[in-house]
Amino acid sequence: MNKNLRGVMVAALTALWLWSGATVALAGPIAGEIVAWGGNGFGQINVPAGDDFVAVSAGIAHGLALRSDGSLVAWGLNSDGQIIVPAGNDYVAIAGGGLHSLALRSNGSLVGWGSKSRGQINVPAGNDYIAIAGGGMNFSLALRTNGSIAAWGNNDFGALNVPAGNLFVAIAAGGGHGLALRSDGTLAGWGLNVSGQINVPAGTDYVAISGGSSFSLALRSNGTIAGWGVLPVDPAVPGS
Repeated sequence: MNKNLRGVMVAALTALWLWSGATVALAGPIAGEIVAWGGNGFGQINVPAGDDFVAVSAGIAHGLALRSDGSLVAWGLNSDGQIIVPAGNDYVAIAGGGLHSLALRSNGSLVGWGSKSRGQINVPAGNDYIAIAGGGMNFSLALRTNGSIAAWGNNDFGALNVPAGNLFVAIAAGGGHGLALRSDGTLAGWGLNVSGQINVPAGTDYVAISGGSSFSLALRSNGTIAGWGVLPVDPAVPGS
């Protein structure tokens, strides 16, 4: 794995996925405890105890975590079996979709569970995958070792119409849109665009991405954050 790709994966570990997305653990992160806050209508912030977790990801109302031994744990809403994690201790990445979950094995193959209403857990065959992302509107994305993107599930909003090419080093899924980061630091967006969430900003200095329900975020190499689409309104801030 090249240095730039490994760096992007490490950066992904620090991201808060505001709707859903991929979290990877391929570069030896330090294990620790999980902290959660916000709405708890389905127990989604009742995180498991322990200090051996190396990655987390969130769906609409469920959480996923990856332990340092490669096993999985999940909690929160279980309407479609999205927290019934598969057995095994060979997992290296996790992603929470709307009502579904995804995991990447150390051999590069994929696993999906939870809602299958639109085929979002019908993962493609192969063992050449290095990152995953779950969309809120019943779709899934995966990044291959050759830098190309695979997509499956619901395509009502074009979320499966991934950009061509093999220069991608990171992916993210929002509510109904996808994002990708190229090796040259530029961004691509596709899918639902009612709020401008795929109108990616220009520039070649981006190092990490995240998709919200109707907005998008990117981290620049200088440590600043770019946001576009309809951003959340803070009721505590007058005029926001």
